[in-house]
Amino acid sequence: MRVRESGAGGPHQHRLSRFVALLLMAGVAVPAPVKAAAAQTASDQTNREPIIVTAPLFRDIQPERQLDQDAIESYGVSTIDELLGEVQVELGEESEEPLIIVNGQRMNDLSEIGAFPVEILNNVQVLPRGSAVALGGRPGQRVISLNLKRQVTTETLTAAHKLATDGDWDADRGEALVTRVKGNARLNIALRVRDESSLLESDRGIIQPAPRLPFALSGNVIGFPNTSGEIDPALSALAGQVVTVAPLPGIATPTLADFVANANQPTVTDLGQFRTLKPDIRNYDLNGTFAAPVTNWLTANLTLRGNRNTSNAKRGLPTGLFIVSGDNAFSPFTDDVALAFYGPHALQSRSFRTSAEGNLTLNAVFGRWNATWNNDYLRLNSVTDSQRPSTASVRIGDDVNPFATDLASLITFGTSRFSTRTVTTTSDLTANGPVLELPAGPLIATIEGKLAWNRLNSNSVFAGIANPRNFRRSEQSIRGAVDIPLTSRDGNFLSVLGDLDLNVEYGHSHFSDAGGINHHAFEFNWQPHPAVQLVGSIESTENPAPIETLGGAITVNPDTRIFDPLTGETVDVTLITGGNPGLLPQETRIRRLSSIFRLVPRLNLQLNAEYTDTDRRNFVSGLPEASAAVALAKFFGKYPKVPLGTAETVSSRMGMRALNPALRRAS
Repeated sequence: MRVRESGAGGPHQHRLSRFVALLLMAGVAVPAPVKAAAAQTASDQTNREPIIVTAPLFRDIQPERQLDQDAIESYGVSTIDELLGEVQVELGEESEEPLIIVNGQRMNDLSEIGAFPVEILNNVQVLPRGSAVALGGRPGQRVISLNLKRQVTTETLTAAHKLATDGDWDADRGEALVTRVKGNARLNIALRVRDESSLLESDRGIIQPAPRLPFALSGNVIGFPNTSGEIDPALSALAGQVVTVAPLPGIATPTLADFVANANQPTVTDLGQFRTLKPDIRNYDLNGTFAAPVTNWLTANLTLRGNRNTSNAKRGLPTGLFIVSGDNAFSPFTDDVALAFYGPHALQSRSFRTSAEGNLTLNAVFGRWNATWNNDYLRLNSVTDSQRPSTASVRIGDDVNPFATDLASLITFGTSRFSTRTVTTTSDLTANGPVLELPAGPLIATIEGKLAWNRLNSNSVFAGIANPRNFRRSEQSIRGAVDIPLTSRDGNFLSVLGDLDLNVEYGHSHFSDAGGINHHAFEFNWQPHPAVQLVGSIESTENPAPIETLGGAITVNPDTRIFDPLTGETVDVTLITGGNPGLLPQETRIRRLSSIFRLVPRLNLQLNAEYTDTDRRNFVSGLPEASAAVALAKFFGKYPKVPLGTAETVSSRMGMRALNPALRRAS
């Protein structure tokens, strides 16, 4: 449900909005769809005409895509970040960061404008690659220009309820936005709440793999120490077959005859009722953005954001093996046996994550030069508590009746804690403007300097043993780029060739832990005809691994279910992941060629084509989805150069599989 209010809203409208707000704060899902719409403000209605904002240093380049207000509404999204996410998916570039321009001013981060409602937009223009350098961006980077209405006042409430078509899962989402836009002054406060229920494996009929031993909530009897052998020859004689497993009959003083009826038919517990496919998740996000002109040449933008996320997952049941001696006075068996039990309560894995971020950006205009000073502070804390079974096997005293004792309640488990705290401070100053006038137009230069400080503290406490880690990193970077016009149709310089630009960029960064690294890029942007545009680029860069990847807490996750594509089996393993301080800087080389053919401009019909060749060395990443190739590379070293972003060890029911030397070198 969405309710929009502007200055002249009536009393019923205000009561409705207050009622929905109370429901959202109380965590109550509002049935959808329900919609109440109020009249827009007079200023909103009178500003339907697009406001075209052109940056003073930006050469005329035809947009690759344009979205008017009708096109924006067709996406059915609430906020600008959701809209841009959809647009980037359509462009096939959801992982790339575009350069965001708002009313001609550069934004350093999408968070500065992303939480605003789409109702403030007049239009959106997506400019092709090669258009970002003149605005302080990088070669190969796209520009997305947002043009805002002159004056908007909105209060928006949104509530949504999701249901799985197969049932057993639902989610609620609520959003409250307060927005004020008046010229270049903007204010937006956004509160988002999301609550997702858990989904059990039993809800989807997941077939559980056979346990290593026949554990059950009500217990089964097996032989000992040969757990797959005969329990007792006397029992086999009564049953007329060799008996290797039998369920407990539920009698305080059973005899051998009580085990005959269900011999070799163990009790089975469906672990799917105690394992989650999707954990229970609750997320709160509060974002406030304030922008205002300080003078006629300086604009300030302040963004504050806080986030809290909790997650709770179930990972099956703990197990316990209780050994009963043949000398036990209450046992009908002449030999030692074992009772295999599951604990009554599921093992829990709980995660808690909070973050706080503040960003201050100053945009200044000095004649024909633009400057942007961006300062950012981010603090992130995450804690994971994971329960693990601590009862392996327990020998029952000869004077204790194991059949009249609640053995399952004796199964114990411990809790491991993995925590990480990260603090990042960044200050970035960028200036760009014309250096000299060439026959085809102005040569535009960009100069950027950056200082950054990172601090990470992590700690892993497993089985009572702590493994603390501390990482610190400082960064000093400088970058320079030039946009060189070679030919110009409008400037009547070699106009027969159309418009041709060359972009060159070089950067150098020094990291306290990784030393100096370089970055350079070359790009051409050629428009031989208004209906045809070609962009080609070569970019080479080095990046050290993020300190979260280097020093993240070592986490141990028992009973993690994976599929082994080599054997075709699904097994429960102990998965150990965490930061690897031995990772080298990643080297990346990208060659890209893209083209745009505007077939029917009147219908906005065009053909886009792009070819990208990416070569990465010392590639830092998590393991991809399970496949035979990945398994071979991981366990057998078939591909010795397979890179891993985290150190990892896996133990399965077949025992520990030690990582081979090639894998250790790669990780």
